[in-house]
Amino acid sequence: KFQSLKSQIDRQGQELRELSEQMEILARESLTQVGSEVHTLRGKFQKYKRRGVIWAIGMVLWGVLLLGSFGFVTYFLQQELKNQHLVASGNIALAVQDYQGAENYFRQTKPNWLIGIAEDERNRLIALAQAGKHIEMGNQYLSDGRHDLAAKEYKLALNLFGKYHLVPDHVKKRIHRVEDFAKAQKLSAQGKLFLALQLYNKIGQEKTDLPGSLYARAMSALLTERLKTMAQEKIQKGHWIRAFEIYSQLAKIYPEKKLYQDLANQTEEMDLAMKALKNGDSTKALQHFNRAGNLASLNPLFSIILESLINYQNISVSKEALVTSLLGKDSPLLKRWKFERMIFEGQKALDKQKWKQGVHFFQQALQLASGLGKKEVKIAKNGMDKLKKGLQREVLYQIKIESLKKARELAETYFLLFPNEENDYQELNKKIKAQEYMVHARKEENISHFEQAFEYYRKAQFYEESEQRAEKIQFLASLLLKKEIEKGEQALSKLKFLKASAHFDRAKRYLSFASSLQNYFEEVQTKAQNFQKWVQKSQEYFQAGNLKKAYFFAERAKQLYFSEPLVNLKAKILEKINQDYLKLVKMAETLLDQGNWEAAKEALLAAQVIKPKGEELGKLKDKLYRSMISKYFNKKENE
Repeated sequence: KFQSLKSQIDRQGQELRELSEQMEILARESLTQVGSEVHTLRGKFQKYKRRGVIWAIGMVLWGVLLLGSFGFVTYFLQQELKNQHLVASGNIALAVQDYQGAENYFRQTKPNWLIGIAEDERNRLIALAQAGKHIEMGNQYLSDGRHDLAAKEYKLALNLFGKYHLVPDHVKKRIHRVEDFAKAQKLSAQGKLFLALQLYNKIGQEKTDLPGSLYARAMSALLTERLKTMAQEKIQKGHWIRAFEIYSQLAKIYPEKKLYQDLANQTEEMDLAMKALKNGDSTKALQHFNRAGNLASLNPLFSIILESLINYQNISVSKEALVTSLLGKDSPLLKRWKFERMIFEGQKALDKQKWKQGVHFFQQALQLASGLGKKEVKIAKNGMDKLKKGLQREVLYQIKIESLKKARELAETYFLLFPNEENDYQELNKKIKAQEYMVHARKEENISHFEQAFEYYRKAQFYEESEQRAEKIQFLASLLLKKEIEKGEQALSKLKFLKASAHFDRAKRYLSFASSLQNYFEEVQTKAQNFQKWVQKSQEYFQAGNLKKAYFFAERAKQLYFSEPLVNLKAKILEKINQDYLKLVKMAETLLDQGNWEAAKEALLAAQVIKPKGEELGKLKDKLYRSMISKYFNKKENE
């Protein structure tokens, strides 16, 4: 069976080998056929590939040429559109007067040989924008009154326009206006104020949109005020004819303002009156004064006129009668003149610090003001308030310079003149009192009497609180507290406990003003209390004969404070301890000599408690031990 099975297996293996060889041959033939077909296809592909590349290159070249021509045209079209857009933007900027923006737009345009903006046109647009910018700057300078700079800008603009044969009228008008301003300014500098004023008025009244009108009107107003001030100064000096000339010129320049003509008439009458007085014709002078006074209702110069007349010595008429004759008994100006005179006299009294007179005049003014109006009442009240505050300031000044007697007198005057202001009076008195104590405090402090200085500072602070004074009080309180503690510790070192306690109690008084030293004070107080307690215990134990405890507490107290009496107490304790020690040692020696070894031993032990390392103890102990040993051996021998 085995042989049969083996032959069967061999036969099947042979069949498998044959089948494998056939499969290998078939595969080789298949590969050869596939390779041949691939080679054929590769040749065909290379052929068609060359044809495709040539065709593709031709198409690409044709496309590039087509796109290039299209891009060229597109580029020029884009440039033209961009230029048109920039020109339009520049024109809009010019319309809204953004000249810098317009110039930037025009500069971005690019002329070219085919299409686009021409170079001359581009430069003309840029010049137009620059000219507009110069005109704008010139307008600004002209509005600010800087005529030289405005003229420079306008001329630059005109030059730019001139390059292209353009001469705008509005630029010429601006240049003419600048020239007018320069001329007015020159006239003003030369002192020809009326001519300058007329020119400024002419510019300011022109109905035009040119800049500078507001500045011209402002200069007109300034020159007018300057001329009015000059007229007032001439009047104050008695130069009536010069004031008349000024007012006459102002009346010509401003014919619509009747006030200037009235002022001219009044000053002319005053000039004639003063000339008549100088010539000794008082009758004629009074006539002119009366005519001048009759014009007083029209302007505020009547007070000056009246004072000029009243102060002139050739007129021997009483002041009231003269004023009444000039103004009329029933004239409301008479009451007003009296009111103004009271205000004037009150102010003069205030300036000279004549307080009582000032109050009298302001009270009179207040009574007169009730029939004049609210404005006059306010003026009189303001005058009284100024006097009141002036008196208060003077009191405070006298306090500051420590002229306290004068300050007190002024404070009493204040209460006398203003009895209803009792609170203010009390405040002034408090300040005076506080300053008095401050003077005493500084005096005591300078001579190192700090305790008295502290009390004076406290009293001053009571009447008037001051942060600076509070700091001084705190400083002195700290100083005095430490000083009392030092004295207390000195008393403790001498074992004077009552005195030390008194010093610590005084130190406690300053503690509320020197709160920063609270912990320090408590530490010192605790230390002092312990010292006193331990010293007293040491003394008590010493008296009771308890030397060990007496010495213990004396030693503890010594660690807190050095004290000579304590040192002496400790020395006494040690001396007494040493005496007891020597006494016990002597007793032990005697007992030992007597052969009383047990009693001697007890005495030695008691001495050892007092002085454990005493020299005498060692010798006696040796002697005791030798005696006890000798006794022991003697006893043995006897037995």
